[in-house]
Amino acid sequence: MATVIETAQDVQAIEAVIPAAQAIVCQLWAKLETLDTRIRRREIGSGLDWHLARAIELAQSLPLSAPANLGIWTDEATPDEIAHKIIGQVNWVNPIN
Repeated sequence: MATVIETAQDVQAIEAVIPAAQAIVCQLWAKLETLDTRIRRREIGSGLDWHLARAIELAQSLPLSAPANLGIWTDEATPDEIAHKIIGQVNWVNPIN
């Protein structure tokens, strides 16, 4: 599930609605320049400024306070490469390969 987890209460809320869930929180990191480029590629219109400001806010606050089990740098990595890194670190079996 892709979402922003800022507190332990966020994790508890997810676990509460998914029976027998034990969440593993993976924090994805990227340089601010990378975040800016990615956001400008996907956001248009009036929401762009909000998303840019929120990305900076989260980049500064999450490493200090988020309840992450692991973290992965995503600069210059494709979504597929990032997914494989996550799978490898949480010891999931990749059913595709």
